[in-house]
Amino acid sequence: MITFMKRLPFLLIIVSAGCRGPEPIGGPVPIVELPTIELPKYGLDLSVTTDKKVYQIGEPITIGIKVKNLDRKPHNLSFAVGLDAKPFPVSYVVGYGIIDELRQVHQVHELTSDPVVVTVPPNAEVQVESLNWVWKQEDHLLKEQIGVGTFFVSADIGRLEVGGQLIGEGIFYIDLYAPPYLFSIIHPVTDLLVKQHGILFRGGALPYVEPGKPCRMLAGIENRSPEPRRVSLKPINDYPTVRIRVFGPVKMKPYPPPRPRQVALMEIKETISVKVNPNRIYTILDFEWDQRDWETKEMVSFGERYLMVIEFCGIVEVNDQTIGVIESPLKVFRLKFYIGKPPEQVHIDLTGGSPSPPPSSGSPSKPPPPPNW
Repeated sequence: MITFMKRLPFLLIIVSAGCRGPEPIGGPVPIVELPTIELPKYGLDLSVTTDKKVYQIGEPITIGIKVKNLDRKPHNLSFAVGLDAKPFPVSYVVGYGIIDELRQVHQVHELTSDPVVVTVPPNAEVQVESLNWVWKQEDHLLKEQIGVGTFFVSADIGRLEVGGQLIGEGIFYIDLYAPPYLFSIIHPVTDLLVKQHGILFRGGALPYVEPGKPCRMLAGIENRSPEPRRVSLKPINDYPTVRIRVFGPVKMKPYPPPRPRQVALMEIKETISVKVNPNRIYTILDFEWDQRDWETKEMVSFGERYLMVIEFCGIVEVNDQTIGVIESPLKVFRLKFYIGKPPEQVHIDLTGGSPSPPPSSGSPSKPPPPPNW
């Protein structure tokens, strides 16, 4: 048995595995005054929904659109194909997006079909069944099972008409300025750990790193209970108890994006047993990736986005009591991060002239990272 006795402070970005509400990213969320309903002229309110609020890991999630009519007369709505103006434009009737607490997109789905026409009676609510999408919890980049956490779901309509009149000038975004619809994905073991013992599996990393410098990634266990806890993970089959994987570069063309190759791996396959004091995080894996491909040993490309995931697996015990088994590696943290470009090389004119850039323009040493997709 190996007991890990190193405890380190976590990095800037950190997320817990378990059932909890989202935390604001980047400061306070501005208060937005919303209309009572989305289309007050017609007395109509559109919303994106899921069939439940909490799902077990791997459970299919049905996502759809509801229309509520608060008017005294019926309304006919037409959902038709429109062309999105995004960098990768596609024609669709409804577009759905799954986003996590760090505003990272996990899945995008464009639903194409013939125009859908529905009649909503007065003072009634209609679920547009033909626009439902069943998401099987697959990450669109890794083509693997998504992890646990709280997620947002958004939707937009290619072309929306009410009574034959076009709404807006193009894509219609449902609840554009409202908080997205929330749901949670849980694992029975991590759910019990949180609710009965105050134990959470954690992950941390930074969204931007300098080229050629180590990328620090942390995996740990947090104790939110008022008592110290001894937490153990015992391996099953040939799976690691804790694993950090890095993939990249992440490319979005063609769409859907191709699966990036794995460029780094750090894992522990032995039993982990640690005593975690109250309101503390115990770091069990501190990985400083040197930005080299783990197979070729060469430096990876700079100025690109990469994806890292932290996973836990095994028989879980708290104070020598078996809580349950995580049968295969469970993602508890996922982050797309950006490796910057090297600083621009400047040519010095030794004859007395001013420094001048090389013929081909370069990039600043630390550009702002591109926004999350």
